[in-house]
Amino acid sequence: MKCIYCCAEKRTEEFTKREHVIPQAFGKFKNNLTLIKKVCDDCNQYFGDTLEIALARDTPEGIMRFVHGIKEPNEYKTIGKKTRLNSIISKEGIIRDAFMKFTIKNESFGIEPKEQIGFLRKDKNVYDFYLLSDFPSSIDKNAYNLKDKKGIFYLCDFEKAKSVLKKLGIPLRENVTERPLFNNIETLNTNLIYTFDNIILRAICKISFNYFAKWNTTDDILDNNFNNIREFIRNGTFPPTDFFNHNNRPILKSDSPESNQRLCHIITIEPDINNEFIISRISLFNHSAFTILLGRLNQAPKNIIMKRGHVFNIKKLEVCELSFVD
Repeated sequence: MKCIYCCAEKRTEEFTKREHVIPQAFGKFKNNLTLIKKVCDDCNQYFGDTLEIALARDTPEGIMRFVHGIKEPNEYKTIGKKTRLNSIISKEGIIRDAFMKFTIKNESFGIEPKEQIGFLRKDKNVYDFYLLSDFPSSIDKNAYNLKDKKGIFYLCDFEKAKSVLKKLGIPLRENVTERPLFNNIETLNTNLIYTFDNIILRAICKISFNYFAKWNTTDDILDNNFNNIREFIRNGTFPPTDFFNHNNRPILKSDSPESNQRLCHIITIEPDINNEFIISRISLFNHSAFTILLGRLNQAPKNIIMKRGHVFNIKKLEVCELSFVD
């Protein structure tokens, strides 16, 4: 047997795990879509340890799992210091742009300050904040009121801040401008800053390719026409041409950006508008949509299935097939 991702010839005993089209972290659906004996155990494990964990724990869609009840707040886990998700204060006077992190308090999802140090600017009454995890080796000292008693705002242990600033030749006395500015943290306005990288894109592409593989034979999926997207998912090798698009337009015609959209995940495969490519469209939580180019239409195997769609109902945890209207 061959794996649709690594393309290696393996024994049947090396295909014991079910590969879920959408990772179970995004819902355990009653009639879920899975691949059986198409993805080897090694690839299944690799995807779970790298792509899926990042998609679930380190994306806006991952946070939505808690908003919509798929996960309980006490199940929240973070990637750690290298997270792609940051929240910054947006409209709170001198402390705007302070970095926040997601946390669990009293069984509720919330935010709290990250370890950081802020310097009060001379040209305007705001702080420039720097994370301890990514602190600069030098700063423009002339740009900041470092001698002002409120010139340095540290959100970390005093000794840790003192050690970091000592490397810059900046003395720190135990002061002053620390956590009291965050007394009303529950009412702070924040903006989410998100780094969308290749790991997340590969995870999204894998859902699309899994869905495509669900309806087609292993032999057809192993066709060379799909090597570019396969190589990107498994090894991170970029295809030679543009192969994805991201936008906020709803996939379903019955939805509109101006109205409340139905709460669901959506996946489709279909020819593109010019009948040149087989594409997949995917949206988790019907939030924003990705279009993934899977392969060329005129090079696809003769009996390939290329028009299918399903909705994963979040409230009912059910999967329903979509009807296509030509």
